[in-house]
Amino acid sequence: MSKPKLALIPSGYKSGKVYSILPNDATGDFDFTRQSIGTRVRKDGLIEEAKTVGSITNILQRSEEFNNSYWSKQGGCTVTSNTTLAPNGTFTADTLSGATGTSVGGTVLRRNVVISGISTLSIYVKSLGSTNFTIYIRNGANGQVFSQSITPNSDWQRVTLTTDPANGQVFFGNTNGDVAIWGAMLSEGALSDYIKTEGSSETKTVETFTDVPRLDWLNSNCPSLLLEPQRTNLILYSEEFTGSNWGTLNTLINSDTVISPNGTMTANTLQRTSTSASYRSHNISKSASSITYTTSTFIKKGSDNYFSMRAQGSYPSRADFRFRFDTEEIYYTQAFSNFTILDYGVDNYSNGWYRLHFTYTSDTHTNLSITFSPRSTDGNIDNSDTSDNSFAYVWGAQTEVANYVSSYIKTETSTVTRLKDECINGGDSDLFDITEGTFFVDILPYINSSSNHYISLNDGGNSDRFVFIFQSYGTQVRLFASSGGFNIISHYQNITFNQRNKLAVTFKEDEFKFYVNGSLVNTVTSGSMPTGLNQLDFSEHNGNRNFEGKVHDTRVYDRVLTEAEAIEITTL
Repeated sequence: MSKPKLALIPSGYKSGKVYSILPNDATGDFDFTRQSIGTRVRKDGLIEEAKTVGSITNILQRSEEFNNSYWSKQGGCTVTSNTTLAPNGTFTADTLSGATGTSVGGTVLRRNVVISGISTLSIYVKSLGSTNFTIYIRNGANGQVFSQSITPNSDWQRVTLTTDPANGQVFFGNTNGDVAIWGAMLSEGALSDYIKTEGSSETKTVETFTDVPRLDWLNSNCPSLLLEPQRTNLILYSEEFTGSNWGTLNTLINSDTVISPNGTMTANTLQRTSTSASYRSHNISKSASSITYTTSTFIKKGSDNYFSMRAQGSYPSRADFRFRFDTEEIYYTQAFSNFTILDYGVDNYSNGWYRLHFTYTSDTHTNLSITFSPRSTDGNIDNSDTSDNSFAYVWGAQTEVANYVSSYIKTETSTVTRLKDECINGGDSDLFDITEGTFFVDILPYINSSSNHYISLNDGGNSDRFVFIFQSYGTQVRLFASSGGFNIISHYQNITFNQRNKLAVTFKEDEFKFYVNGSLVNTVTSGSMPTGLNQLDFSEHNGNRNFEGKVHDTRVYDRVLTEAEAIEITTL
C-alpha cells in the first residue's frame, strides 16, 4: 500500500502543535489550542498534567514585596513585610491586615495592568485569622469584574483566576482578619510555574500547560490524541475528601497514606468507624431542574472487597452503585424515584487503582449529594455492615455536568474548568491538490447529546468537503460530501460510540465509496470531485463542533484504495 499524503498517528507535539508523521516538513502539522491545564494517562499508567517547556512572563512587578509603592492600597489596609515563612521556605511572606472591605472597592491591593488575551492571575495565601480571600481582574474598558474567592486555612494555597479581559486592574483582597500573601503572578495563557519578579517583569523558561496536546495511553499499547470539550469539576478538594463541602458519618480520612494514580503520596484512606451506616459525602448546590451528571472517583482495595456509592437529591430520589474488587465490576445499580441511571463503567489503571464512573439524571432538588463508603459485605452506603473498620483508598473525585466521563480535573478551594481541545488546520492546498484519493480515520467518538461533532477535509468553507459527522443521539455517523456547493453524499451508518471505529471514504469523479469497520456500506456512482481542499480539521471548517473522543490514526491518500485495501485498513 502506498504512503499517504498526510498521516497523523499521535506521537509528536509541542505547545500549540500536533505533528503529522507524513509529511515531516511541518506542512501537515495541526494547530492545537486549549489554554488550560488538562490531564492525560502516561505509558506507565500514571496520570499527569500535560505540559511542555516554554517562555512565560510574569507581568506583575514586586511579586514578593507588597509593602511597596508599586502596589496601591485601598480600604485602609496595611502590609507588613517579611512576617511569615513563604512556600519556598524563606522568611519573605507579608501580612495583609485591616481588612474591612467586601468587594473590589473594599480592602485590596491594586495594580493597573495591560492584559493581552486569556491570562492567569495567581497568588499564594494562607489565613492568619481571615476566613475569606478574593482575587479579581477588572476590565478597564467596561468595568466587568472577574473574581475567584476561597476560604483560606493555615496551609499555603495558590489561588488562581484565568480569564480574558482586554485590559484593566488586578486586585487582592480579604474581608475579615489577616492573611499572609506571597508570590503574585499575572501571565498570558494558562497557569504555569511561579516566576519571581523585582523591579520589572520577568521572563523565564518554565513548565507551561497552555495549548499542550494530550497523548493518552489509557488501556492501550499506543497513544491516542485526546480531544475533549470544556468540563468543570464541581467537587471541591477532590484529592482530600475533606473541607467545607464534605460531610461525614462514621468515617475517618487519613491523608497521604499511599501512592496515588499520579505517582505522588497524596491518596487517602477512607475508613469506617461503625457497623451502622458509614460514608463520606460531598454536597453540590444546583438549580431546581433535572440535570445529567457524571460522577467518577479513583479507588484502590484496602481491607475488604466492596465499595458503595450514591448520588442523591431529595430522598428517596437517588441512584445507588456497588463495586467489587475481586470481579473488577460495578455489579449493582438501582435508581429510585426521580433519578435515572444512564451509564456506568470501570477503567482499570493496572496499578491497583480503578476509576469508577456513573452517569445519571437528577431530580429537581437544589442539592446533589455524592457519597462514598468502603464495606466488608454487600450493601448500599446506609446498610449496616459486619465490620467497623473496613477501609479503602480514595483519590480524585469528580462530578461534571455531562453524559460521559472526561479526564480528571483536580480541584482545591473552588471548582476548576478545563477548556475544550481544538485541533485544526492540518495540511494545505498544495498537499491536498488531488483529483482522487482516500480519507481514513481511526477514532473513538464520545457521545455529545447536545450537538453533532465533526472531522472534515475541506476547502476552508462548506462548498467542497468530506465530513464525518458523529450524530448527537449517539448511534450513527453520517458521511457527507459536497462539490461546488452541491451535495454528492449523505449516508447515515450505525456505529457504537465510546468504542473504537475505523471509517474511510474513497473518492474520484463519479465514484464514492464509504467503508465502516471492515465493510463497504455505501456507493455513489455520480458526482463531481470536490476541489480546492486545503485543510483537515477535527471540527467543522470554521472550527465549530469540535470532535470529541480519541484519535488513533488519520490519513489522506492521493489515490483510491482498492476495495480489498479499504476493507483491510478499516477492519478492527
